[in-house]
Amino acid sequence: MIRFLYLSVVFSCVSSPVYAYIDLGTGSMITQFVIASVAGVLLFIKDI
Repeated sequence: MIRFLYLSVVFSCVSSPVYAYIDLGTGSMITQFVIASVAGVLLFIKDI
């Protein structure tokens, strides 16, 4: 696990910039998924 974290930090520091974009459909789908996940977790915790 420590090795994985170490490699993640190293690769994120050494990475080069990527000239790409997320189109509007994908961006809104990701946003909707994140909001729904947070709302679901909060409602689940509230019921416990």
